[in-house]
Amino acid sequence: MLRINARAVWRLLFTGAAVLAGLALAREAALGAIGYDTALKDLRHLNLDSEMNFGAWYSSLMMMASAGLLFLTARQAARQAESQGRGHTRSWLALAAAFAYLSLDEATGIHEVFIEPLRGAFGLSGIFYWAWVLPALVLVGGFGLAMVPFLLSLPRRSAALFIASGALFVGGALGLEMASGYVITARGEEAPLVALLAICEETLEMLGLALFTGALCDHLARQNEGAPVLAFSEPAAGSPNPRHPPVPQAS
Repeated sequence: MLRINARAVWRLLFTGAAVLAGLALAREAALGAIGYDTALKDLRHLNLDSEMNFGAWYSSLMMMASAGLLFLTARQAARQAESQGRGHTRSWLALAAAFAYLSLDEATGIHEVFIEPLRGAFGLSGIFYWAWVLPALVLVGGFGLAMVPFLLSLPRRSAALFIASGALFVGGALGLEMASGYVITARGEEAPLVALLAICEETLEMLGLALFTGALCDHLARQNEGAPVLAFSEPAAGSPNPRHPPVPQAS
């Protein structure tokens, strides 16, 4: 039997986020002291504002893990719907699909394709310098409103954790992205504050994802056993599979 403790998941994921944020800050300090012209170049993989960095990989993994946990929760909700007439299976599946897409986008940067076309078409600057945030605000706002009845149906603990994690993630991904655009418009992309905002943005995203992933483990465990431990088990060797009952042998 594989037993996953939700508190252990939080400790592990928060530690990973803290380490990556610390490395990003150390990179900025190191480059300020020794410059970019070194054997390690600009330590790009530690730069949370660059493409294909460790932070993006870590966030993408947490998003995919959350998508898997959301799918498991949807299956549990489907069983509850059969027995109790409730479960919000579609809401859980919608969240699973959303996080699967977010994982893909985090790894490939799909949203960045829209920056230049939107910026050029509408002359965007200031808080909308990173033009993808404009449609994202509409989509996130609409999705959030659609999820309100679902959140109200959840246990208070789970709902509070989900809302807190969403606030951290959206506050970083959209709020600090807009702040970064404002600073770039006013002071240029080389302003030291831009790099600091990028680190804060990605750190908030990682913290939000870490909180949400652990919250899903906590929700699943409390729904099943009333304790924050998620257990997976396999049938004992030789035991019949309920989906495939043994075929009677002809005498």
